[in-house]
Formats: sequence, C-alpha cells, structure tokens
Amino acid sequence: MYAHQNANSKYNGMSNNCSDYVKEGIEYAAPGGFPLGNTGERIGSKMITTPNHLYNATILLPNATVVKSAGNKVNNGFIDAVVGKSKQRRIVVNSKLP
Repeated sequence: MYAHQNANSKYNGMSNNCSDYVKEGIEYAAPGGFPLGNTGERIGSKMITTPNHLYNATILLPNATVVKSAGNKVNNGFIDAVVGKSKQRRIVVNSKLP
C-alpha cells in the first residue's frame, strides 16, 4: 500500500480514489491465485474503481468474512446509488473525461 500511495500521492476521484487504495490492501491480503474480479464501473469511457463493485468482488474471495452485509445497497452502480440514473447521464455528458 505504501508503494501505491507513493506512486499516486494525489487524490483523483477517477483514477486514484479511496477504493483504489483499499483494493491494493485487499489484493495483498487475498490468497494467491484468487485475483479480485470486476472492481470497476464504467463512467463515460473510463472504468472507475467503486465501493460497490469492490465489495461485490471482495466477498467472493475464499478468505473473506462479511461482518455486516450491505444487502441490496450494492446491487446497483455506485453513481446510480449516489445521484440517480438521470443525474448520472448529465454528469457524464457534462464532464470532460481525459
């Protein structure tokens, strides 16, 4: 995680967010031969690591223990859950994705 932090010192919601940092720790703790599945959500033309997808990928690891289930809160995309589908479309259209 230190290597990730040193290589990515500036926060960026699209390419270096808190879920990216947590993903590094999970990948380190995961047993060998069990890579994380899909942890990203498509936003515009980019794949962004999001909490919902990271949770869903993590609970599938053989050494994962769910202390408190997120229930159906993680069934939809993270952006949909936060702002709703109609607003997400406006965000993507109005944002200047690199």
